[in-house]
Amino acid sequence: MLKDLLTFLIMPFSFTLIMVFIGLIQIHRKKYLSGKIFLWSGLLLLYLFGNSFIAGSLLKPLELQHPPLLDPAEHPLIAESEQAPVIVVLASGHYTTGNFPVTSQMGQSSWYRMAEGLRVHHALPGSRLIFMGGNKHEEKSTGEIKLRLLQEIGMSTEQILLLPDATNTEEEAVLVARLLFGEGDTPLILVTSARHMTRSMLLFQKTGLDPIPAPTRHSQVVMGPPKKFHTYFIWSPGALLDSHRAVNEYAGMVWSRVRGRG
Repeated sequence: MLKDLLTFLIMPFSFTLIMVFIGLIQIHRKKYLSGKIFLWSGLLLLYLFGNSFIAGSLLKPLELQHPPLLDPAEHPLIAESEQAPVIVVLASGHYTTGNFPVTSQMGQSSWYRMAEGLRVHHALPGSRLIFMGGNKHEEKSTGEIKLRLLQEIGMSTEQILLLPDATNTEEEAVLVARLLFGEGDTPLILVTSARHMTRSMLLFQKTGLDPIPAPTRHSQVVMGPPKKFHTYFIWSPGALLDSHRAVNEYAGMVWSRVRGRG
């Protein structure tokens, strides 16, 4: 509860709106100097967080922290191991509803993560694929939705394990550590969004695991720099969303370190 409240307060959009709101209250109370400072500071921050250059500067360090796993079979830890790898696909957003097809119930990050997990699984015959669950607000877990989708399109799910009980990345790391306890040098491959990989690796390493990162959905890195100079100064909701995602990751890492879990 406290974490959710603090996260809401420091997110770019809510934080800047709070500053603007405080500024308007101060102006209404005829405290014009402090009111203008809060008002214009809030509007300036709102512009900066919605600027593609600023958003990219926040996201790129996260997305470039771990290189993509382009050829899984050639990775040294996998190639030298005699044991079949385990591929863990972290959960993401979804919406449970019976009125729409399962393809409409998965969030964008869920699609990217599932596709990358299947790609790596296909490249490593005999590997085990684990879909994590996680969504305390929905009737079914994210992992169940993914599994249902694969079944509906006729794919075999015999080598796919579902762990639906975790509701956040920290719980997912603990569940995987318990599952793999005693398996020795089994290669573990971790699939999640590129921006989320750094925090995920820290949490998994805290449990004693040392996964091989397989990041996906490289939004800023794939897009590259703007093609026209003037676009550096344009405000957009998409850039604001990217700033939100980046700040959420940085805040999550700080929160984990404060609690001694990252």
